[in-house]
Amino acid sequence: MDRIYQTVSAEAAAHLQIRRGIIAALCVSLVTNAALALTLLTRTDTSRTVVLSPASGIEYIAQNDAVSANLMERFAAESTALLLNLTPSTAQANAEAFLKHVEPRAYAAIAARVRTGASEIVRNYASSVFYPQTSAVDADARVVCFTGERQMMIGREVTQAGQLTVCMRHLVTAGRLQVTQLWMDEAKSSEAARELVRFKALDAGAR
Repeated sequence: MDRIYQTVSAEAAAHLQIRRGIIAALCVSLVTNAALALTLLTRTDTSRTVVLSPASGIEYIAQNDAVSANLMERFAAESTALLLNLTPSTAQANAEAFLKHVEPRAYAAIAARVRTGASEIVRNYASSVFYPQTSAVDADARVVCFTGERQMMIGREVTQAGQLTVCMRHLVTAGRLQVTQLWMDEAKSSEAARELVRFKALDAGAR
């Protein structure tokens, strides 16, 4: 009888130990899951996907809605190429490709100018090419400026040439890099850094 009692007691103790182990494991699992859920709820998601340019399908990562100066400059360079390297057969398509990356609140004003320029290229059966020479970036203000020579042509004949400044201000919205301002003017200086200062001064004065 003592042997039977000892056997039953040993089995009961073993089952109790297993049960305690299972309960302990469940408690640890619940605590871990709760901690993970709290972390996910309180953590700031710092990864954002940014499309490099209107002409590119490559994707890059921006942290905390901030974009590196290098990425912003490349975005603006390809955007400028879409706007100013035009032929009658590409003008309208380029304009629409660029406008897909314009911030909605700035869309109406920018779209009117861009589409008018494209229509003039088609109507005159002309071509346009821009040769950038210098660039400048203000990462804090998210502004990129280029200076260079723009040539207008009919056929192979250059009908007009001059120094041009192109500046763009950008915004990161929901992970997308967008254009909020587009400024093109006759270059007063061959140095883009000086033209960037001029653009910011004119923009500040207009506000």
